[in-house]
Amino acid sequence: MGVVTGTEIIAGQAGRWNPADVAYIRRVSFENWDDASFDLALLLLLQPRPPLSAGWPDPNGKFWEVEIVFNRVRDLVLTVCGPWDIQTPSFSLDDIRDRQWEGINLLVSDYEGLTQDGIRFGAKSAQVRSCRPARYAPNSPEVWREYPDVFGGSSESIG
Repeated sequence: MGVVTGTEIIAGQAGRWNPADVAYIRRVSFENWDDASFDLALLLLLQPRPPLSAGWPDPNGKFWEVEIVFNRVRDLVLTVCGPWDIQTPSFSLDDIRDRQWEGINLLVSDYEGLTQDGIRFGAKSAQVRSCRPARYAPNSPEVWREYPDVFGGSSESIG
């Protein structure tokens, strides 16, 4: 059993599950708070990355809202600069069970986003709660898009 359960819900709706397809964080909710830990529910905007010939994310393309709850979160770093969706160009969920960190099996991060908006934390496990087509496009003043080049990748910010 993986540290993220229920990913078949996403694959059934969006065609596949890949954490690198997460383009934005739409909502952050704290749940089950006690003296030692809490759960963190994230509403994510997911858009499968296209073949290397196109830019990603496409603000006019189709997005899915995916809700994932992370259990027993530790060491949360969350930087938000504005009232809009947080773009996550390098979102990752890493299985770190082999590192034997006490109570932590999953590392969540957006290593490029931490220079401005971004997120990083550890969790014991995670479950997908839902996946549905997004009701509206990302709310962001600027869109950072990845465009491949001959050397394997580049990026550009568009408004």
